[in-house]
Amino acid sequence: MTNDDFSIIGKPIAMVDAAGKTTGAGKYTDDLTMPGMLVGRILHSPFPHARIKHIDTRRAEKLEGVVAVITGKDAPTPYGILPVGHDEHALAVDKVRYMGDNVACVAAIDEATADQALELIEVDYEVLPAYFDPEESMKAETNLIHKNKPHNIEKDYHHVLPKQTVWPKHVTSQMKSHTQPWNRIQLWPRLKLIRRLGGQDA
Repeated sequence: MTNDDFSIIGKPIAMVDAAGKTTGAGKYTDDLTMPGMLVGRILHSPFPHARIKHIDTRRAEKLEGVVAVITGKDAPTPYGILPVGHDEHALAVDKVRYMGDNVACVAAIDEATADQALELIEVDYEVLPAYFDPEESMKAETNLIHKNKPHNIEKDYHHVLPKQTVWPKHVTSQMKSHTQPWNRIQLWPRLKLIRRLGGQDA
């Protein structure tokens, strides 16, 4: 059996969206608009590690064209992609844990208004020690990234040898290994266009 016996396998097939992408006629999420559409913007942390002492959104909320402003207190439920780390929040609740962490979100009638609203949000930070080296991070006893993670250790792994393994009493084995846990991530930004239908979000 050869490739000539198949209609698709082994044959060059044009991508269904090739023409649109190569001519510029293709529509991406950023190209789509709908009547009454709002624009969202997120205020990010300028610090890698800091306690949020206070957030004042009153000026942003009063700006004409702003429909909503939310902070971490509006979405306090933690979540996590991996079962080992259900310690993420959509918006920072009590502290920021990396530079760029999400602090507040604005929905407005257009981009200019949303950008202006972000500038009106006042955040009072207490800057905390930041950790840039994993071994130094594990020495920490206070100002932990997560208060329920002693020494900033996400998970402690223990490997036990089988009972039948016999080691000479004078032999001590020490091993240091490095690993890079990873999770799938797209190279493109995630955008969403949400339309409200029949009183329910779609």
